Parts: sequence; structure tokens; C-alpha cells
Amino acid sequence: MGKYTWLIEPGHGGIIDGQYQTSTKWRKRSYFKNGELLNPKKHNLEWLEANNDLKYYEGVGNRGIARHLMNLMEKHKVRYYDVTDGSQLDLSLKYRVDKANEYYRTDKTCIYLSIHSDAFNVESAQGFSVSCLLKKTDIRCNF
Repeated sequence: MGKYTWLIEPGHGGIIDGQYQTSTKWRKRSYFKNGELLNPKKHNLEWLEANNDLKYYEGVGNRGIARHLMNLMEKHKVRYYDVTDGSQLDLSLKYRVDKANEYYRTDKTCIYLSIHSDAFNVESAQGFSVSCLLKKTDIRCNF
């Protein structure tokens, strides 16, 4: 079972009634046509939604990663807690962190895992990012 409880937090929103829940202001989406990334500065959101053959919504991808991870944890009897309670809403970072801290008050063996797959809208973007804060030493790192 392991000695830790994993607090799984899939960032940004999912899909409700066919609508992506994360604001367009945050641009957490990518659109492609014929394998080429479409530039959101050249087209409005309605055009992008109608003229793509592939789209990626970061929050949907994050939830897919989280669900796969939680299925593996269940299979291997690893303790976890879904900070979003399975919601598809784009819950604020404050809400997600408050939920994690609330859980931590009853279980001090927690590891907080915030999943962000980084949708992009410029071709020079690539890879992934990991952020961490080590409280005891106050070391901040971004990869």
C-alpha cells in the first residue's frame, strides 16, 4: 500500500455538455489542421473550433492522465485522494489547494501532485513542466 497518500490534482477544467470549462483567456488549448499548429492570433476561437482536425484541451488531457494514474493506484492499492472530487469544472487553484490542505490536516503523509500537460499555441513550445516547493528548505524549482 505504501506509506504516502497521493493528492491528485488535475489542473483546469474538463468538458460539460460539450463545452470546455477553462476560460479562453488562459488559452489552455491547442488546435491543429493537417498536422500544423493553428495560430490563435490569426483566428478567433469560433474559427479555430470549426476548422481543426485535432484539438487538445489541457484540462481534458490532465483528467485523462489523472484517471489513468488513479486506476493504477487502485490496482496496486496505493492510497490517493482526487482533490477535484471528479468534477469537470475549472476549479480555482485556491480551491484545489484548500482541499489538499484540508485533507493534509487529517493525514500528514501526503504528496501533492498537480498535473498540467501544457497545451500551447506557439510551435516553439515543447515538452512539459514540473513545479515543486519543498517546504522544509523553501527550495523552489521549475523544470
